[in-house]
Amino acid sequence: MIESWGDYHFDGFSIVSENVEGNTDFPEFQVIKGDRTGYYGLIDRYGNVRIPCIYDYLMVYLDYNLCSIAKDYRHAIFNTEGQIVVPFEEANPLGLFLILDSLIFGYNTVYDLQGNLKVKLPTNDKIILLSNLYASTIHSRGLYSLENGEALLSTNYKVEKIIGTHLVIVSKVFDGFTRYGIFNCLSKDFVLKMEYSSIQEHGYKDYIASSFHVLNNGTTKSNTLTFTISSDNRIVVEKEELQTFQTPSGNGCMLLLLLMLSPLLYFFL
Repeated sequence: MIESWGDYHFDGFSIVSENVEGNTDFPEFQVIKGDRTGYYGLIDRYGNVRIPCIYDYLMVYLDYNLCSIAKDYRHAIFNTEGQIVVPFEEANPLGLFLILDSLIFGYNTVYDLQGNLKVKLPTNDKIILLSNLYASTIHSRGLYSLENGEALLSTNYKVEKIIGTHLVIVSKVFDGFTRYGIFNCLSKDFVLKMEYSSIQEHGYKDYIASSFHVLNNGTTKSNTLTFTISSDNRIVVEKEELQTFQTPSGNGCMLLLLLMLSPLLYFFL
């Protein structure tokens, strides 16, 4: 058995520890790279070749005994026995498969750890994981269920942050202004309407939502809502402050602008 990976050299192949994810104190497997060819493979700690050193790239996920592999701009998932789990012909054409939260993520596909297709999402963009229940695209556009592939929100909505288990802060542009709200993925409705100028985190599970609306008569209405998220994904309002004032002109417009930006300034300070 190999006693130390640090100084181990395997017949012209070097250990590539940065291509290993998981428990790396003394892992059962290690990625190797040909010193001359530059190709990747996998060996076990007894020096046995599990995956031949013929691939353009290889990342081993030790916690799952799976490897994400690239060859000729195509991608696949192998197990550490060298068996194909997700074949190349079904693989992500634009990047390596990722393994997160016991799921395998392709371009717009999700597999279980046995390589069974769990869901294919109705998008042509690469997907990103929000949680083990929900996903969005790489540009944070749209919201999708990993349970059945349903599009919960269209790509007109931008996902800002998932809070709780089933609540998501989202934004959308209305008449040139970006508005924010909170969407409940279970009930499929907005528990905080898309009418806020900002929603910012304020301490642990505390949030402040602020809105400003200029009415036709020149009056400005502001609403500042302080709330928390309960364990059952409800919004619990702690305080609501409503104000109505005459919209200023000239230098006063700058004051109004500062008031509108104050939640954001607070967030960055």
